[in-house]
Amino acid sequence: MSAAGYTPIQLFHSATTGVVAAPSELQLAELFLNATDGTLYFKNNSGVVKLLASTSVSSGVFTSVTDSSLTSTQLVFAGTGGLLSGNAGLTWDGANLSISGNTVLNSTGAITMPVGTTAQEPVSPVTGMLRFNSTLNQFEGYNGSSWTQIGGGATGGGRDQVFVENQMIVTTSYTLPAGFNAESVGPITINSGVTVTVPTNQRWVIL
Repeated sequence: MSAAGYTPIQLFHSATTGVVAAPSELQLAELFLNATDGTLYFKNNSGVVKLLASTSVSSGVFTSVTDSSLTSTQLVFAGTGGLLSGNAGLTWDGANLSISGNTVLNSTGAITMPVGTTAQEPVSPVTGMLRFNSTLNQFEGYNGSSWTQIGGGATGGGRDQVFVENQMIVTTSYTLPAGFNAESVGPITINSGVTVTVPTNQRWVIL
């Protein structure tokens, strides 16, 4: 109720949660207030309704938002026109990151690597890229000049798998796991104070 003798000033407004005035409902620089959400909008000279202020923002500044497109699990990005928007295919529920419904990261599972054939390798690879090659049935990484196998096994130039390499100096004490034998190509030097333990009935063969 306004004071006696004064005319109240009331903005174009709504008390319904989530309601925002359409551009056709506002004149240039006209304000719209959602009294329930605590948000204030204006129409700019491009005919776009922009968020001017919000009581829900304690710090930082929003230039604009699209409320209706966002959900509680979608990751939010700056979309076209500077609007905040969500991607239904990319979600985070606080424990799991999912792309198109497939969990790619969680606290107890595993990371799902990109999978593709040799022909589908990136055209312009970058050093450090990792993927699973479904043609060769192996994990591979790009070392700056070529794609090579990851996880041990024979290596070589390009895609050759010819050489099984081992270092020549043992610098840290090591015990063969139970039930395992080992082989190395010598000569092998064991540093002073370092021991290699071969359990009973197991073998370490140096070629």
